[in-house]
Amino acid sequence: MYPIEHIDNALYPLPREGIYLNSPERHLLWEVLRIPPDSPYAEHAIPLYLQFHHCCGVFESDVNIYYRRQRQTIVSLLEQLQPKTAETPPSLPATRQQLRTYLTHYPLFSSLLLIGNEDDSSQPCWLWLLVRLYHAVGPDAYDVYLLFDQLRRRYPKALPFLSMGVLTQGSQHELAQALKQHTHLAALASHVIARQKRASRQPYQADNNHTGTELTCGLLSATLHTTSDSEGNEGESWLAMTANQPLNTKAAKRQFALQGSGMARAIGRANQSLPASSSVLTPSELRIFIIHACPAILEGEWLAIAPRERKYWLVFWLSLLGRADIDTPVHNLRGKQKQALSSPAFLYELDTLNGCIVSLQLGADLVKGAKPEQGDKRYCSAQYDWSLMLPWPIQSLFNLILRELPSHRRNGQTLSQVLLLSSEDYGCWLKAQIKAVTPSVPFSLTPSALHQSFVHFSREQVPDTALALLTGKGCVQSHYINQQITRVSGQIRQCWQWFLTEIGVTRALDSSSETHVSMTWGVDTYHEQVGSALTLRKELLCPIFSAILPAPDPKLWLLCRRQPQHLQEKSERLALYLHLRAAITMALRPVSHPYPDISHMAFETGLLTVQDKRSHHHDERRVIVADPMLMLLLKRYVQWQDHWFPLAVDHKPLRLCVFDGEKAEPLSKPVVSRLLERYVGDSTLGGFRHLSASLWLEANDASFETPFIQSSLNQLLNHFQRGQSPLGTYSLLSLNQVTVYQQQGLVDVVAPFDDYDKQALAVLKCLLTDKGGGWNVG
Repeated sequence: MYPIEHIDNALYPLPREGIYLNSPERHLLWEVLRIPPDSPYAEHAIPLYLQFHHCCGVFESDVNIYYRRQRQTIVSLLEQLQPKTAETPPSLPATRQQLRTYLTHYPLFSSLLLIGNEDDSSQPCWLWLLVRLYHAVGPDAYDVYLLFDQLRRRYPKALPFLSMGVLTQGSQHELAQALKQHTHLAALASHVIARQKRASRQPYQADNNHTGTELTCGLLSATLHTTSDSEGNEGESWLAMTANQPLNTKAAKRQFALQGSGMARAIGRANQSLPASSSVLTPSELRIFIIHACPAILEGEWLAIAPRERKYWLVFWLSLLGRADIDTPVHNLRGKQKQALSSPAFLYELDTLNGCIVSLQLGADLVKGAKPEQGDKRYCSAQYDWSLMLPWPIQSLFNLILRELPSHRRNGQTLSQVLLLSSEDYGCWLKAQIKAVTPSVPFSLTPSALHQSFVHFSREQVPDTALALLTGKGCVQSHYINQQITRVSGQIRQCWQWFLTEIGVTRALDSSSETHVSMTWGVDTYHEQVGSALTLRKELLCPIFSAILPAPDPKLWLLCRRQPQHLQEKSERLALYLHLRAAITMALRPVSHPYPDISHMAFETGLLTVQDKRSHHHDERRVIVADPMLMLLLKRYVQWQDHWFPLAVDHKPLRLCVFDGEKAEPLSKPVVSRLLERYVGDSTLGGFRHLSASLWLEANDASFETPFIQSSLNQLLNHFQRGQSPLGTYSLLSLNQVTVYQQQGLVDVVAPFDDYDKQALAVLKCLLTDKGGGWNVG
C-alpha cells in the first residue's frame, strides 16, 4: 500500500520550482509526502518526515523489493534536504494561522509540522494516528487534516489516549471502533477506513481510451478499444469479450427502476417550468371554475354581482396577481391629509368620469449586496420603491367598491378595514366556492392551486426578477439585473393580458367602461431603474473601448513592429478588449483565472468551459456559449501569441495570456486591474457580469412577435436548481440545440460591438501576416 497508493489520485501536478527544479528524481517526495517546493522550516520538518516515513515502513513491513528500494530512495532524498549549516533555525510554528499559505495545498505537511509542538510523551501517539489517517485518505484531504489539528489542539491533557497496540497493529475496523468509543476522537472514526475504489483493468495505459464498434453474437459481446496519446497518435488496441449473462429477476427490476426513475426525474424537472402542473390550475381550468362560481365575471357585468361578493372577488384577483396580503394600506392621492407612504401600499385616484386609477407601490430593495460609493455615476441607479398600475379587472372592482364608501374610510386604512373582512372570512368564502364547484369539475381544486395559477403561467414568460419584485421575494438574479421600472411593469401587464386571453375574458375587457391607463412599451426613463446597484451603464462602453482600441497607424508599425515595448502594448490592448468583450457577452464570473487552455475551447462550435465558483469541488467548470465573432477573435489571438510569445518554462497548455515585456502571463484578476488602470484609468471598474445579464434581458425582452424564455437567461448566468440544467445528464435538449438557440439570443447583445470587433480582427490579421497595423499611442 505505501508509498504509491495515492499517487494516481493527486489533486495537484508536480511543481517545477524549488527543490523539484531540475531534480526529476525527487518526484517521489512530491507524490508520496507532498513536501512544499520551498521546503520551509526544514530544520523541523525533515526530522518529522523521517519519523513519519519510518512509521509508515513499520506499519507496512511486508512489501516486495521494488517498494523497499523506493523507501530507501525516499530516506536518501530526505537526508539531502536537511540543512548543513549551524545557523539558528527559525522557531516552530505553533498555530495554523502561521502556516496559512500552506494549509490548502499541503495539509499533511501543516499537520505534521504542528505535531512537533507536542511533548515527548504524546508526540508518538499523534504521529501514529496521523500515519493511519494518511494511509486512509492520502496527503491531500484538507478537511480531514483540519479536523485532526482541531482535535489535537483541544485534546484534554488528563484524558487517556488510544493504546499504541491499536495504533500500530490494529486493523482499520479495530481502529475505527476504538475511535468511536473515545470521548474526544470519535469524529475521526469515519476517516480511518480507506474507501475502496474500483481499479481499472485495462491492459494498456494511455492518455485516451476510445471504445469502438460493439458486436453482439449470441452469449458474447465484443468491443474494440483503441488508445491514443495527448497529440492524437494512435497506440495499442485490443478486443474485449464479455459474456451476455441474463439478469435474474431482482437485478432486472433494479436496472429498470434506476432507468425509469432517472427519466421520470428528468421529465418532472422539465415540467416544473411548463404552464401545466398537477398542483396548479391551468388558465382553461380556471375559466371552468369562474363559469361555475360566477359567470358574470366573464361578461364584465360587475353590477350583477352583490356588493359583498365584489369584495371577495377583489381579494381573489389580488391573490391571483400574487398580492394576497389584505393588511396593505390604502391611500388617496388627492386626500387632504397627506401621509408618509410606505411600501407596500395601494394608491388610488378618482376622476370625475366615474373612473379610478389604482396603482400598487412595492418595495424594490429585495436583496442585500455590495453597492457603489455614494454619488458614483458609473452605475445604474436602484430605486427603493416602484409602482405597478393594477390591470383589469382589479381596477373595475376597486372603482365600484371605493365609490360606495365615505372618504374617511378609504384613506389611510388597510384594505381589510376598507372591505370590512378578514383573511379568515375570505378563506371561508373561497372554501365554500370550491366545495360548490368541485362536484362539477374533473380536476382537483385547492386555494393554492387557484392563487398560483398566474404566477405559474408567467414563470417562463416573465423574468424571475420581475416576478420577484411583484411577489416581494428576492431571487438570485435580483443581484445581477437592473431594469427600467416601465419595462418591469410592462412585462407583468403584458403577461397578465395573455393570461386573460387564455381564460377568455378579453371581450369583457374590451367592453369595460373603466378609465384605462395606456401602457408605454420600451420608453426608458432617467434614473428610474430597479434591481442591481452594480450594473455598469452601457453608455460607458464606447469611451472604454475607444480608449483600449485607438485608431491604427500603419506608419508606426514599420518603425517599431519588432520592439518588445510595441509587442507588449499590442498584447495588452487586445487581451483587455477580448476580456471585456467576453465578460460582457458571456457573463463570466470574476474568478482568479477565468479562461481555460485551448483544450477546453471548441472554436468552430462556439463552446468553451470556464472556471466557475468552487462551491462543489476544486475544479468546477461550466459550459458557456459564445458568439461566432468572439470565438474567431479568441482563435486569432491564440494563434498570434503562439507564434510571437516566448515559450513558458513549464510548457503548460496554451491559454489566453498577456506579454509583459519578458514573459507571457495568464489573464487573471490582478492583470486585468493593472491593464484597466493603465489604459482606461480605473482599476476598480466592475459589474460586467451584471451588465451582461441586463443587456441580455433588454435584447431578448418579450414582444408581440417573440416571447421571452427565462431558461435562456438561466443558461447565460448558470443559474439552475439542482438537476435542472439543460446540459445535465438527463437533459431533454442536445448541446447543439442549446448552442444555436443561445447564439441567436446573443445577436442583439453583440451588435453594438461590431465596429470594435472588426477593428480588433483587422489588427490581428495584420499581426499574423506581419504587414502593418500598429497602434497609434502618441
